[in-house]
Amino acid sequence: MALPHLLFYCFFRYAVSVSAFNSAGNGPFSLPVYQTTREGAPELPPSGVECRGVSSSSLRIAWQPITAQGASLLGYSVYYSTEDGPWQNMSSSHTELYLQALLKYTNYTVKVAGFSNYGLGPFSYPIVCTTLQDVPGPPAAIKVLVSSPTSLLVSWKRPEEANGDISHYTVYVKPVSSTSSPQNYRVESTQETNLRHLTFPVSGLSTGRQYEVFVRAHTAVGEGTPSNRVHIDLTSKVVAGVASLGGPVSVGVGSSLLLVCQCVGAPPPRT
Repeated sequence: MALPHLLFYCFFRYAVSVSAFNSAGNGPFSLPVYQTTREGAPELPPSGVECRGVSSSSLRIAWQPITAQGASLLGYSVYYSTEDGPWQNMSSSHTELYLQALLKYTNYTVKVAGFSNYGLGPFSYPIVCTTLQDVPGPPAAIKVLVSSPTSLLVSWKRPEEANGDISHYTVYVKPVSSTSSPQNYRVESTQETNLRHLTFPVSGLSTGRQYEVFVRAHTAVGEGTPSNRVHIDLTSKVVAGVASLGGPVSVGVGSSLLLVCQCVGAPPPRT
């Protein structure tokens, strides 16, 4: 006889006894027969899920064990993804897991579920955590123009891999023939400069010399890798040139944006 409409718990041991009855009442029960229901997937999610950044490319995930009955727990699956990326997963037989080789200074959504031979149980509530900052990559582009017989105008873009909050940039300038350390100039990074390309004028140079120029970005962790190194001859003739660098600029909905087109030399641009 099947009992399809009764609610049974997975992986529970039950005792079953049978009694006959008639109009006079119930007869005695048979001796009980013991049987265990089939195992199922875990019925509850892990609780107390925590996540913290360990390095710029790793996270530590920890949680409380599942204690409810209903399944023979084999382990836990940790699912994680970036905002626009696909879900990835790793498994652990313990209540903590280190995720490695992640993107630097990036938000990850994390959720955890227990699993048995019969599949995954429900997931914990998703939480978001961030890998730590690191030194930035090189500025994405650099351009150097002669702006006067004794000065240069340097332009660059923020790094494609910022790896953190850019605090400032350093512009390095030195004569190619010199063996001394380059002069360096600090350029602060603001919300406005992060939305557009950056420029910095370097003055007090010597006409007729060739200079090497490069730029590095900085985060709280330290100085990043240098941009491409540009060699330029500082001559008395200042030819026309546009300092601005092309490319897309992203702003929030409803925000204003001023696109600056800086230029040097003669003839001046027409307006």
